[in-house]
Order: sequence, then structure tokens, then C-alpha cells
Amino acid sequence: MKRKIILLLIALLTVCLAVSAVSAWEFSFGSSSSSSSSVSSDGDVATVDYKDGVLKINDKEFKIPDGYTQNDNGTLTGADANMTGADGAKMSAAKFTNGDKTIIVKYIYTNKGELDKYTPATSDAQNQTISAHAGYLEKNTDGTVTFTYLEEGKIIQIDAPDEATMNEILK
Repeated sequence: MKRKIILLLIALLTVCLAVSAVSAWEFSFGSSSSSSSSVSSDGDVATVDYKDGVLKINDKEFKIPDGYTQNDNGTLTGADANMTGADGAKMSAAKFTNGDKTIIVKYIYTNKGELDKYTPATSDAQNQTISAHAGYLEKNTDGTVTFTYLEEGKIIQIDAPDEATMNEILK
């Protein structure tokens, strides 16, 4: 009788562990969302949220194309931007990969007023408007593109494999 009770308890424990393992697996891997936020020493709040193909950095939204997965090591919230001419600027960013293709979205801001100008790093940058965003498109030596624009006192910079992907991100 004692053996039957022990075997029954072991079986019950095994079933409970199996159910909890399946639930944990669905929670961790069945959802395509992540969120990160930070509060800097000056009280500035930075957020990066990604859910169902939509990236939201602070108050801006971007559409990440199908097939890309978020690289959590490439997610930054409220990091120093280290930009010349924009002392104290902060940056929030997210990185996505699809094989050897990479998308990086950067949101650069300051709480010391609005950022009102951007000078491209190279003279090859071309004035271009993508999805109603007027900015600078730079073609990088590795074949990728970088699009940078000002919006509401913030600098948005997106690195993408090509212009078609850039258009999808800014839809």
C-alpha cells in the first residue's frame, strides 16, 4: 500500500512538472515580444518595446519585416549617444537579424531641448524622402543603407540591408 501511494505521488509529480515545463516553454518561446526600459540619473525615461513585428522606441513606431528576430544584445535604452554637437544626448536602439541581414533602429534625443540639425557623416549622403520622412540616405561600402532624419526634435537613424527594406520599416 505504501508503495502504491509513493508511485502515485511520483506519477503526479511527473505530470505536474511536465505541465509546468510546457507552460514555461510556451511563455518563453511562443511569444514574439520584448520590452526594455530605463530611467537615467536626470529622470529621463527611455523605452524599447517589440511585439508582433512592430518596434516602438519611446513614442515612434517602426514595422520590422517578417523573418527578422530581435537581438537582445543590441537593445539599448537611454545610453549615451556620444554625438558631436549634441552634448548629453541619449540613445535608445534595437537590433534585428535575419541570417546575414541586419536592421538597427536608433532613436537619439536630449532633454536639454530639441535636436534641430543633423550633418551626415559622409559627403555621399543624398537628400531623400522615404514614407514622408525627409532625411539623408547613405549607401555604405558593404552594400547596406543608412537613413537618418529629424522628427519632433529627435534624430532617427535606421540601418537596413537595402532601400526596399527601409521602405517597409517606415511604412
